[in-house]
Amino acid sequence: MKRRLFLMLVSTVVLAAVSGCRTTRESCAPSCGRPPYVGPVPGIAPCDRCRQSAYPPGRIAPVASRPGFLPATSAFPPPSPPGSFAGAGVVQQGSYSSSALLDPSGRSLLDPGVHLAAPEPIGPDYVADATRLYGAPTQEPPVAAPLPSLRDDKDAPPPLAVDVPQFAVAKEGVASGLQPFPDGIAWLQAHHYRTVLHLRAPGEDDSAARRQFEKRGLRYVSLEVSPKDLSKDIVDQFSRLVTEDANLPLFVYDKEGALAGGLWYLYFRTAEGTSDEKARSEAIRLGFQPEQNSEHRTMWVAVQNYLRNTH
Repeated sequence: MKRRLFLMLVSTVVLAAVSGCRTTRESCAPSCGRPPYVGPVPGIAPCDRCRQSAYPPGRIAPVASRPGFLPATSAFPPPSPPGSFAGAGVVQQGSYSSSALLDPSGRSLLDPGVHLAAPEPIGPDYVADATRLYGAPTQEPPVAAPLPSLRDDKDAPPPLAVDVPQFAVAKEGVASGLQPFPDGIAWLQAHHYRTVLHLRAPGEDDSAARRQFEKRGLRYVSLEVSPKDLSKDIVDQFSRLVTEDANLPLFVYDKEGALAGGLWYLYFRTAEGTSDEKARSEAIRLGFQPEQNSEHRTMWVAVQNYLRNTH
């Protein structure tokens, strides 16, 4: 049994040695049943061992030109016919590059990497073209922003007042708010306000406020108002002061907003003849809070009593 196995092994080795290709680079093709020619055998064939001996591992053998193939001088393949894939008939089995696909520098177009074109010379008109493309910067002066002005549009945003709490435009030429800070007085002067109407409690000293406003060139007028002593004379004086042209532009203020809010409500109801809902919404917009503040609620009760007694 061992002898039989040994004879079979020896026979296999002998047959392999006889049928193998023992040719050189020039004489490999005849043993493969092909006509002799100089050069390596393209593709994978029974003579691959000859190919490997001529080209060590890591190197790919070039493919020889055949009828129907691209000439070696062609840099780019022609368009593929319909129904075929790009590059058909160019790359042989077992070969990943071809001498037929070479760029002008001799590098294969199938090699990985980025192929950069040759740099183009820059002419003398390059700078001029770039300047014409983007244009020269213009030297136009900036447009000055107009000064904010009082408008009759109630929905328009009021001018941005500095240090004038709750500043809001009440009507054309008249604004309302709380007692301004020193910078707020300067802001009123800068925006060309002429008169300031101070609504104060009876007996309240207003000498300091008068000096601050008159120092800035503003006309100072004060009116004593109290929920207990609210009368038609006070309401008429307020209506006259906020409508006289000699006082405009006019700024009306008090300490907490209750006195001014109540008088503005009565002005809209009596002088302008608006509805209760409209007059109340306008007074709330100007800072009146009859449902949230105790002092404002007291003034609101006095306003309702005034309307009942005078109408």
